[in-house]
Amino acid sequence: MNCCNISTDKIFRVVWILFLLFLCMAMAGFHKKEAEITVQAADIAEKSLFSDREIPVDFPFPESDHYSLALVQKKRAGGEYELRLYHGDGRILQRISCGVLTEPIRFSYDYVYRGVMPGLEIFAADCSAGLLFRWNGERFSEDGVVIPCYVENRGPAMMTVEDEKQYQVKKIYELNEPFNCVEEVRVWKLEKSTGFLTIWDCLEAKKLFEGAVVTDEKGTPANSKYYDALLWDDLYVLWDYEEEAAVRTWIDGAGTESGRIYESREALLEDLGFWDSVPVYRYYDRYSNLKLELYREESTGLFCGIVSVYFFNSDKKKCVELYGFTVNDVKQEKWEEGKFFSLESVDGTDGSDRVEAYQEIKEYTQSGRPASFKSQGLSERRREEDGKPENVRITLVEMDFVYRDDGTLYHRDYAHNSSVFGTTLCTLESYYDEQGRVSFETGYVTHGKLEYYYLYEDGGEQPVYCLELDYNGGYVIPELIRYKS
Repeated sequence: MNCCNISTDKIFRVVWILFLLFLCMAMAGFHKKEAEITVQAADIAEKSLFSDREIPVDFPFPESDHYSLALVQKKRAGGEYELRLYHGDGRILQRISCGVLTEPIRFSYDYVYRGVMPGLEIFAADCSAGLLFRWNGERFSEDGVVIPCYVENRGPAMMTVEDEKQYQVKKIYELNEPFNCVEEVRVWKLEKSTGFLTIWDCLEAKKLFEGAVVTDEKGTPANSKYYDALLWDDLYVLWDYEEEAAVRTWIDGAGTESGRIYESREALLEDLGFWDSVPVYRYYDRYSNLKLELYREESTGLFCGIVSVYFFNSDKKKCVELYGFTVNDVKQEKWEEGKFFSLESVDGTDGSDRVEAYQEIKEYTQSGRPASFKSQGLSERRREEDGKPENVRITLVEMDFVYRDDGTLYHRDYAHNSSVFGTTLCTLESYYDEQGRVSFETGYVTHGKLEYYYLYEDGGEQPVYCLELDYNGGYVIPELIRYKS
């Protein structure tokens, strides 16, 4: 018997075992491949379901060459949005959560704070408020300031309007930066059926106007220009001010000028010999705050004055700073009749000799008084991109006049082109009393501001004095002019 002989049954069993083993291995590989395909399909479905959607946002700030901006809908976070700041090379520099927003979404850069465009505003559809993200030149603020959906802004002030059947309500808000919020600063409420209007200043807690006004067919004031000025004029700007108790005083001596600092108003008046004196002139602002008090020593002709500057700090606390001055020398000038209805620049020229194609655009009231004025012309300017000269149309002088209901002039807003006429008084605000006489002006100067106070006697139509105050270097420097008849 040969020991190497293997029975046929044994061979069959071995082959059958090998076949089953191969079949198992093949089935295992098939299921693994099937699992891999299933996982890949799930990954694709997940990426499609949770992929972020970007909405490009304009980036108008001076650093636009280095950054880009997008609002991203994060589907993994239930549809919430975030603001993403990108570097020019595509890197994400900042991610700011904006919460859930309703599209369409509106972006704006209209709001101006302290003379600059401070950031990006985001307004979702059907919302009464939006978010302001301030820009510091490198990053946005992480916490957005909740701001109202305003219909108009003028500088730091934002106005909302609720126009209902019976009432029209306008509210003005301002940014309170240290507290990262907005504050309600002025309110207009007009009853349409009666024309009864109230304008309320929230900081001063005073009514600026209350009474019935003539309305048009829409139930709004017919003299809208005047009442609009009452609503917007003289708004305080909330800021982190610190009140200074010292009274900086400019002393105009005989041929010498110097600054002194007094610890109080009383100390100033006592030292200069006016403690028991009565002011010869007082000027109050529209809030009934004493703005200027002027004293005069009859025997010497010396004038002494104190001017008050009012403001509200971030805590909405009313503060005041005092500035003193003396005047030893009074100038003599001739009063110019009709000066305040002149359509020329403050230097008495119209600038027509400095441009080509000079043009004037005038509008008048129904009574024939000037309502607005603008002069323009072609002037050569060099293009920024290549420095080549070209003629462009520029505005030379622009004015706007506001009248009370009785026709007396209330306010004149003046501006001129500083490249043509210079920067001094390139803007000038003039206010008139109820007789239509100029009473106060304030204008721009590069180092601060200029104020003009006009003093009248016995109800006369022509002022006797004009006091100019120049806010310069921490002092108020005076110049007093007496007008000759």
